[in-house]
Amino acid sequence: MSSASPDTADSGAADQLDVSPVSDTSFRARIARPALALGAGVLVALSLPPWGFWPLAIIGVACFEAALGATPTRWERLLFGWLFGAGWMFLGMAFYLNN
Repeated sequence: MSSASPDTADSGAADQLDVSPVSDTSFRARIARPALALGAGVLVALSLPPWGFWPLAIIGVACFEAALGATPTRWERLLFGWLFGAGWMFLGMAFYLNN
């Protein structure tokens, strides 16, 4: 008969599980936040003429703020700001290039 309780018998298996927190190189940090900044720029572009869905400007700026996060680094501010501007300007300029 074993003197180990059922709680301590499984402790060896629990030690082998990787329960480390998600690192900063996760999907969210690498892809989702920059894509949100780019999409926010597209929303702002769609809020202006010729499309003119003006409520999208408010949503776009809020999405850009969410993409930046609470404490962005200088590199993140540069990258996300460039992506926001690229989404905004490339879509807006593409309309005028076609006319």
